[in-house]
Amino acid sequence: MLLLLAISVPLLIAVRAAISRRGVEVNHVFLFTLGYLLYWISPIALGRLRILEAHPALRLWYDFYDAGSRHDSFATYLVFCLLMYLAFVLGSAVGARLRLYGSGVGAGWSFDHRLLYAYLTAGLLLTSAYAWKLRADLFTGYQAIYGPQASARGTLTACSLLLLGLFLIHLAHPDRRQARQLGAVSVVSDAFLLAYSVSAILLLGLGGRLYVVSAFLIILTYWTVYRGRMGYLRAAALTVWVMAAAGAVGLLRLKLSVSTLSVAANLFSEPLFTSFSLFAFLAEGDLPLLQFPRFLLSDFLNLVPSALLPGKALLLANPEHYGYVIFSPLGALTSFVSFMINFGFMGSLLALFGLGAGLAVLRRMAAPVAHVSYAMLSGWLAFSFFRDPFSVSVVKSMVQFSVLVPWGIVASLHIVSVAARGSRVSAVHRHATLPTGPDHVTP
Repeated sequence: MLLLLAISVPLLIAVRAAISRRGVEVNHVFLFTLGYLLYWISPIALGRLRILEAHPALRLWYDFYDAGSRHDSFATYLVFCLLMYLAFVLGSAVGARLRLYGSGVGAGWSFDHRLLYAYLTAGLLLTSAYAWKLRADLFTGYQAIYGPQASARGTLTACSLLLLGLFLIHLAHPDRRQARQLGAVSVVSDAFLLAYSVSAILLLGLGGRLYVVSAFLIILTYWTVYRGRMGYLRAAALTVWVMAAAGAVGLLRLKLSVSTLSVAANLFSEPLFTSFSLFAFLAEGDLPLLQFPRFLLSDFLNLVPSALLPGKALLLANPEHYGYVIFSPLGALTSFVSFMINFGFMGSLLALFGLGAGLAVLRRMAAPVAHVSYAMLSGWLAFSFFRDPFSVSVVKSMVQFSVLVPWGIVASLHIVSVAARGSRVSAVHRHATLPTGPDHVTP
């Protein structure tokens, strides 16, 4: 009964938030619900229903689930999950009703959109350089990458996210509003989207499909929230296509045959394998009510470039040094564990309430760059937010690439544009005040 509530209540909320007579809108509530169901609830549901037990790749996971289910913490876990979800939704409802004064920060920032091509050129050059450096690892199947190659892969991912942000800034620029009339054809042929698409293919070649799927959700969020909702049939067809494509790509990289069971197992293996960290944490029976976010605060050192702080990984606070059990054999760490060790249950309610309220306020701001940040922050909610450590999901994906980078780019171009306009005005003024007439003609 508790599991049914944990599934049905969020589903009803998501349907109401995303679907109306005007069509389907992909927004922060819908995407948070998707991540919640995939990463927090599906491991419990699939473990109990044993739907995928026949697949050989998941037998070890089911053994791990069975060992974890002997503890009495699953019921408490489901209650915590549902209440934390409702805190996010309540925060979103409050944020949607808060009165906004003025147009908000950045609404008056303007720049010539052609200046974006300078950033585009730099992004393409960096992408090309690191793709060449990683050429031996492209399209070679899943494999661990260590040392300098791992650093290069991280830089290539950063370049791809930069190109994604540039495309959205370009799309949101007032000079590009004619795309409303020209429709999707003009967007697909956009140089910024083509540049990002090349980087996305390279990421797929390195096994970064979740970054690509998240980028797709980011673009879909921007389009359906700020340009127009999708029709029901198109939304349904798109959902089926994305799920099938994501599953098939995973199987092809693993060089396995494609079947319905294999595609389903490949899709759900991501949240299921992420739950290794959840079951190990729940087995300890320690679900704190309130914690100070020392680990999240130390994670912000990740914003400092490695070139300036080479040993920054050693400076990050390690939860295991404080007695927590962190078991993530494949690198993924469920966000439930991150919330518990950083905030505790009560603190997590406040943090998620604030996140929901903040996104609802950001959505309503007038500045085009605010629309870009809203779409990017929302897009990360479905996957990265729920399966990556906060040092990656919150600090890198959300704070750095969804807030600092877009706002920094727009602010810098605004300053350049204002300075250029000022120079032109000064030149015109000087020309207008030059003395004229025969008395001032040089013989």
